[in-house]
Amino acid sequence: MRGKIIKGIGGFYYIATDTGIIETKAKGIFRLGGITPTIGDDVLIEMDSDGTGMISEIFPRKNKMIRPPVANVDQILVVSSIDQPMINPWLIDKIILLAFHNEITPKICINKIDLDIESAKKYKEEYTKSGFDVFLCSTFTGEGIDELKDHMVGLTTALAGPSGVGKSSIINIMAEVDFETGIVSDKTKRGKHTTRHVEMIKYGSDSYILDTPGFSSLELDFIEDASEIKSLYPEFVKNSSKCKFMNCNHYKEPGCEIKKLVELEEIPQFRYDNYISFYDSIMDRRKY
Repeated sequence: MRGKIIKGIGGFYYIATDTGIIETKAKGIFRLGGITPTIGDDVLIEMDSDGTGMISEIFPRKNKMIRPPVANVDQILVVSSIDQPMINPWLIDKIILLAFHNEITPKICINKIDLDIESAKKYKEEYTKSGFDVFLCSTFTGEGIDELKDHMVGLTTALAGPSGVGKSSIINIMAEVDFETGIVSDKTKRGKHTTRHVEMIKYGSDSYILDTPGFSSLELDFIEDASEIKSLYPEFVKNSSKCKFMNCNHYKEPGCEIKKLVELEEIPQFRYDNYISFYDSIMDRRKY
């Protein structure tokens, strides 16, 4: 029987199949081969007489992320709230790098727009200008949720973002489940972390959604060479052929088309500033 791993706890793997969820273990051959079954893996299972099963084969993965450990993701929905907690473009851009590095399409959801619709519209304009699909939503009023749903049908979507921005609330609406939601601290204005493990939820006939542990401490250690970052900025890739130097890093080089477009406000200033911050942090790391 074929299925998809949706949860793993204590050596047991729970497989979504056409006939329901089946509890399984993995054959020892995987451990001997240094292979660990991962959430999102498409697998073949052999059934036992007691209704449990054994994973006998893991089908080839189209991608696999290390943090969080999940495979076969179609898109990463970067979720941020416009306020409570306040939107953090620096973290959004970090998660976008993680998505592109793993060859996964990133999309952006700005939640809680009922708190500040004008600021939300401004960020949507800026990120749309950079080539991203951006959804303005409010899980409180329901605004924008139907449009978001349309872009998740038939896909496996990983939600990423800091605690308290509404990831669990989005899952509750999409999959009609009851995930625990975070409460934003009045003192820090930050969300309290509620997701303790990676779990994939199946909804509809072929759609999957998963929440992931908080991303507030995401490091860029998955990027070894600072020159890789420019290839993870779609607006840079689109325009870099006009730079004076073919290997331009869009930093201190003269005749840089990217810096020119930033000055013309065709590329958002904050996107470029974040790029320089990321570039510098990786270069500083290499010194040590």
